Amino acid sequence: MWVLAAALLPGLALGIWLRRRALTWIAGLTCGLAWVLGFWYISLRPAESWQEQGGELTVELTARAAGYATYGTAEGNLLTLNGRPAHGRIFVYLTDGSPELAPGSRITFVGVVRPSDRLADGLLWSARQTGPLTVDTSSPPSWRARFAQWSDVVGQRIDSLLGGDEGALLKALICGDTGSMSRELRSALSVSGLSHIAAVSGMHLSLLVGFACALLGKRWGSAAAVPLIILYAGFTGMSPSIMRAAVMSLMAAAAFFLRRESDSLTSLFAALLVLAALNPFSLLSPSLLLSFSATLGILLFAPALVAAFPSPPKHRMLKKPVGYLISCTAVSLAATACVTPVTMLFFSRVSVLSVLSGLLVLWAVTLAMALGIVMLLLSLVWMPGAAFFAQWLVWPVMRYITGMTHLFGDNPALTAASDSPYLLVILAAALALLIALRKKRPLRGLLPLTGGLLVLCVVFSGAERMVLTRTSIVSTDGAAVLLIDSGGRSYAVNCGLGAAGRNARIVEEHLYRWGRGGVDTLLVTSPAVRAGGGLGVFCNEIDVGQSLAPAGSRAARWSDSVYSEGGSLQWGSARVELIPLGGTSCAVRVLLPHLTLLDLTQAAAIDYVTYEDGELLTGDIAVVTQGFLADSPAAERLLHAAGCRAVLCADSSYLPIQDDVRAGVGIYSLSRRESVELTTLNW
Repeated sequence: MWVLAAALLPGLALGIWLRRRALTWIAGLTCGLAWVLGFWYISLRPAESWQEQGGELTVELTARAAGYATYGTAEGNLLTLNGRPAHGRIFVYLTDGSPELAPGSRITFVGVVRPSDRLADGLLWSARQTGPLTVDTSSPPSWRARFAQWSDVVGQRIDSLLGGDEGALLKALICGDTGSMSRELRSALSVSGLSHIAAVSGMHLSLLVGFACALLGKRWGSAAAVPLIILYAGFTGMSPSIMRAAVMSLMAAAAFFLRRESDSLTSLFAALLVLAALNPFSLLSPSLLLSFSATLGILLFAPALVAAFPSPPKHRMLKKPVGYLISCTAVSLAATACVTPVTMLFFSRVSVLSVLSGLLVLWAVTLAMALGIVMLLLSLVWMPGAAFFAQWLVWPVMRYITGMTHLFGDNPALTAASDSPYLLVILAAALALLIALRKKRPLRGLLPLTGGLLVLCVVFSGAERMVLTRTSIVSTDGAAVLLIDSGGRSYAVNCGLGAAGRNARIVEEHLYRWGRGGVDTLLVTSPAVRAGGGLGVFCNEIDVGQSLAPAGSRAARWSDSVYSEGGSLQWGSARVELIPLGGTSCAVRVLLPHLTLLDLTQAAAIDYVTYEDGELLTGDIAVVTQGFLADSPAAERLLHAAGCRAVLCADSSYLPIQDDVRAGVGIYSLSRRESVELTTLNW
């Protein structure tokens, strides 16, 4: 790879010397392609040759192993494969659900190896343990494992001084370890647009560099910052975002000592080039792209935005606070404008109040990190004093951060769908406005146009919720959950047959895509949802306004109300009918404008055969289980009687059945977590 790259670099130099832009671009792209091919040949080709093959592996862990009840996970460096030396980072699935494995430990086990699907994170291999495992803690750790051990020790010290979400978030700020954060905190950070504070990047490094310069002065502080930057990058796991910030900071320090002007844009793209050279697939990392786009937006547009604001008052007490507020607002607006396209690409929702949440939280993040470092230093000499410091100074600041995060993040309605055309129009207008500001163009016509587009998009987005009915068929454990959004309210039919907690998380993900934090009404048609207790677990995980269950069923004692067989409900423009099939089984028919949906996943297969009134089973789309499709006579009878145009099979596995055609009707499978969404007008 190095020889190939060295052979092509003279072409790049020739293009620069001749000052031919086209030749420079061609030479640069050629070098990049050659680099990617060389990286694949040396690093990825060996992993592909071991696709789904067994072998004995030796792995040095670079992070503490995590447990998930039925299985565990670990991450580290692959040392040997079947006794032969190997290299590359690897992600391992363990059979032990509560592994006690610390960084630096060497594990040897028999497993199945395949290429990893997390190349952007630098993980080249993935392995699944199939045989016994032995642990060696006596071997000297590598430099990466040594950094991980130090980070693990600091993380445990933070856990001993500060618990809950506050301690978990502080550990993410200082150590870059987000594994201890609760699912609720992760969700709130994502919805509020504050997830970047938990990813160690330039903000965290600038605090350390600023602390060194304030303590030692500009010259000696910059000198001390160089090893501090390198150590902190290794301490936090060398993620793409921190590596980008580290390269830029080192280039700025080099410019200072060489008495050269520091060019931030050049430093930014140089950092991107270094990361691409180390791992070309890191350019697909969401964390790197978010960090890069935010920095690019700040460098391009923040100065123009600051100049566009009115000058702060000249009063001594107001000048600095107002100037700081203007600067923070400009930075937040510039970063948000460039981060939003990346967020739309990788995530389903975009926060619409990220600028406001950032203004209220970022100052506290800087203060919390500084107090956390002081707390850790104090704990080295006086543990009781460090505990007092943590409870009375650090905890209130961290509590403020988590409180504001939940205030903005517990309501998905404060977000916009990434595929919304209104969001795209607003983003395009905002970027056009920022470009005009940067080029100092007159805003006489552009500013009113942007404001008018914003008002129109908000009005049409609100009206769309009232005139459209959305229905999502979500495949869970062996059954389907029907989600209906109509008239500004959301409803759910059933909560799955299997693990209620896992089903709740699947449903919650789909509700989040709609900007919903829960459902107003939950209708249960199954006679038994895991002996009834499953309904209670489901309602604890998801905010349910009212739950209805069949009278006499096991789930009835967990519901708010009960109902007898049959009947119907009117949910906005959707009408839900319960059709008894005999015994305690019933079908659900949802009458939507211009469409009828038939859900048969909660009944036994024999019910379809014994049921005689075929007209009640009519529907445009039928949702069935894999067990029903295995019964050919029942399937033929349903397809003939219902007159369906399509059949959806809610499968309980991650490997769905093959799509098929029976009686001229297409049968389409939905594996677990997959969904089909239907949108109809209310008239």
